[in-house]
Amino acid sequence: MDKISAAFNGKKANIGYILAGYPSLEYTKEFLNLLDDSILDLVEVGIPYSDPLADGKVIANAAFKACENGVNITKVFNILKEVKTKKALVFLVYYNIILTYGEDRFLQDSKDCGISGILVPDMPFEESSKFAQKCEEYGIALIRLIAPTSTKRSKEILSKANGFIYAVGSLGVTGGEQSSIDRLKDMIKTI
Repeated sequence: MDKISAAFNGKKANIGYILAGYPSLEYTKEFLNLLDDSILDLVEVGIPYSDPLADGKVIANAAFKACENGVNITKVFNILKEVKTKKALVFLVYYNIILTYGEDRFLQDSKDCGISGILVPDMPFEESSKFAQKCEEYGIALIRLIAPTSTKRSKEILSKANGFIYAVGSLGVTGGEQSSIDRLKDMIKTI
């Protein structure tokens, strides 16, 4: 979590995204090993999943190709063990992967690989308290998401925030219809 604080350091952070294993695991490792020479402050590392509910067409297609190439969570952990960066890394991962792998094993392996936070787009806030407690025990931030439709729940979500808040700017999947500018401004003001 300290790397996340350092990424923001009282300012806006420049956040990037890469889908692990696309176009290859070797490319992912090379990209992450070059982070310290980049302008990125933090990188979300997406874990490929066969049913990416929250992802739009581009990311979903990349995830399918990575899965077809045999990329799985074990292989992602193996390459992350070889990555050397001072920058914050945050997993973007669907809960079924965590559940299948085992929560404690997943969190321990994440910690061992230098993961500072986890975004779980398919885990509703109301069902996250036990997993959030486990994340805290391992020193990993469970990054909360707030969408334009979260206005009634925002205060409660913010009260449990850790790391940073992921403000979702579109309705539906990534790359979907963007909310109106006024609605986004209201959401940011609320946050």
